[in-house]
Order: sequence, then C-alpha cells, then structure tokens
Amino acid sequence: MNWNPSIQFSSSQLELLQDLIQTGSQEASRLLQKYMQTEVRLEISGLEFKTPTKVIAESKETQADAVQIRFSSPFSGYARFLVSRDSAIKISACMLDEAEDDIEYEEDGVEAIIEAGNIVVNGIMGEIGNGLKERFIYSPPELLKETGHLLGFKEGIASILVMRTHFVLDTLAASAHTVLFFKEEDDGLKTLNELLLKQISS
Repeated sequence: MNWNPSIQFSSSQLELLQDLIQTGSQEASRLLQKYMQTEVRLEISGLEFKTPTKVIAESKETQADAVQIRFSSPFSGYARFLVSRDSAIKISACMLDEAEDDIEYEEDGVEAIIEAGNIVVNGIMGEIGNGLKERFIYSPPELLKETGHLLGFKEGIASILVMRTHFVLDTLAASAHTVLFFKEEDDGLKTLNELLLKQISS
C-alpha cells in the first residue's frame, strides 16, 4: 500500500485499516445477498493512499457514475462508489432480478445502483467507525452521472484512499472503485492515523 509520505502509517496501522475494510466489505456482501437472492462476494484489493496530484497524473478520461455520500465527525470528506455504466447495468440487473437488456437504467436502474453503492460505502465506513470507536455522520446518497474521469474530485482535498472493488456472483463479475476523499481543512488523514494508533495502543 502507498500513502502520502507526509503522514507515516506503521505496518500495524495499515493492517488494522485493511482488516476493518475487509470486514466492512463482508458485511456489505451479506446485505447485497438479501437483495440479489444469490451468493455475493465483494472483494477489496489494491488499497492505496494517493495525493490529488498523483490521481490527476494517473487518471484516465473514463466515464463513470458515482454514488456519493458525504461524511463528518471525527473527520470529514466524502466517499464515492464509482462504477462504469456497463458494470452499473450489470449490478442493477442483479439487484432488480431482471435481465440486463430489460433494465431501464435511467429509471429503476439508477435507484438500484444508488442502493448498491450505499450498502458498500456504509458497510466499509461503518466498520471503520466501529473499529475506531467513533461514529460518522452521513449525508443521504446521491448519484453523480458521468463523472469526468474515474476519480473525479473537488478542490480542497488533501488525500485520497482508493479501493478497487470487485463484485463476484454466480452470474456475473463487475468491477468498481470505492474511494474516500479526506478534506484539507480538518487534516483528516492525520486524524485517521491518530485514531488507528490509539486502537493499537489500547
């Protein structure tokens, strides 16, 4: 895992964070199974901290829809579940138990992908909060259509945590990204570092 060199994470801190994210993804898998009526594996890989400069340098002009949820306390920022339109249709079809060709994405499909993104983000963020013994405050989820590039973000962001997210079901495999954006104004990455250290030391 790479990270902003100005904030140093120990191997123990990174291991704890990875464990919390994996546990959160497992909880999200269980909730998704209730909707999809089939076994779902949600696999998180490629966990990486990046600076906005690095993201801009690496980003590709890939169109993607994004389910966005803002969060605050103990630090603020926003989380996005980013998914290509093709993957969004696949996931929506499973959520609605319909064939992909029968999906009216701009109608029922949008609501389905918002629900899927909400489950994934809340599963991961909820477990991070539980592990850090902190409670996050969330905004309602919103869909940002056709984000300009895969990791599109706004100004005022100091650090970005990118998680490649894979849906594995009996009938399909779909890929997405789950991304946490840490705001500059409250030094969120530093706060995360301190909270992880506190749990390891307790």
